[in-house]
Amino acid sequence: MIQFVRNELINKNKWDDALSKSINSYIYAYSFYLDVVADGQWDALIMDDYQMIMPLPFRIKYCVKYLYQPPFTQQLGIFYQKTCSNFDVFEFFRAIPKSFRFAEMNFNKFLLGRIPPKYLSKVNQNFELEIAGDYDRLYQNYSTNLKRNLKKSSDFNLQEINYVEPDEIIRLFQENKGAELKSFNPQDYLRLKKLIYMLLHKGKVELRGIINQRNDVVAGAVFLRSNGRRIFLFSGLSNEGKEKGAMPLLIDNQIKRLSDEQVIFDFEGSNDENLARFYAGFGAVNFQYPSIRMNRLPFPFSYFKDLKR
Repeated sequence: MIQFVRNELINKNKWDDALSKSINSYIYAYSFYLDVVADGQWDALIMDDYQMIMPLPFRIKYCVKYLYQPPFTQQLGIFYQKTCSNFDVFEFFRAIPKSFRFAEMNFNKFLLGRIPPKYLSKVNQNFELEIAGDYDRLYQNYSTNLKRNLKKSSDFNLQEINYVEPDEIIRLFQENKGAELKSFNPQDYLRLKKLIYMLLHKGKVELRGIINQRNDVVAGAVFLRSNGRRIFLFSGLSNEGKEKGAMPLLIDNQIKRLSDEQVIFDFEGSNDENLARFYAGFGAVNFQYPSIRMNRLPFPFSYFKDLKR
């Protein structure tokens, strides 16, 4: 039986333990992660004493309560320890309380093909590289363009540093790529900073950077560590870093360090063709994951929401 459980009644220890044992575990769904990125506003659907769980991050706008995808969480949805059938997925959708009038969320890749057609909104691209030793073999699968960029970065004598302040990485992003995008608001950057410091405390994140000959940071990245996966969560890159191939160097160094382990390097994207090409250049494989949409708004609000979409 699926139960709706409000946040204050969720046993967070049992929740996190269940997630760690799940076949399709992602760090985004741990209680400590959701508490930060969703500002503590998330409830849950729980089946059979935490054997299957689904977080329900929500907001309220104009008196309408709705489900959404919190920033810095790529894939959520249902997490399970044994199996999850199409019928189970359908029942979870049915169990979402009527008080949630609208929903737009990303489910994890393991649920692709199991989403009822009426709820499937789109399919997204994500690139993953399976690392299991032998860096030379991995390097042979790099694209010619990537190898050229790595050679270029060596010509500029760029150096890696083991730690970069979160503010520095965020600043690099805001001043360059962030200036073009409107995806993040000031509160999102504050959430990211809080998230990084929390994950540093838990030992689940690395902050690495590239410096030039003047010791200026020209690239920085946030790499998550969890459940046999390293996730390229966030990065910042200066114009100089872009010209000198700093980001390919930073990612290549990370892959090189991980080459003695058995781990999945998750690029966390992308639907953008240029980024997808860049990630594929490392030999990464495209794994798709679904976005869902549920509209229970009364007419004519439901019509206008669909029209806006």
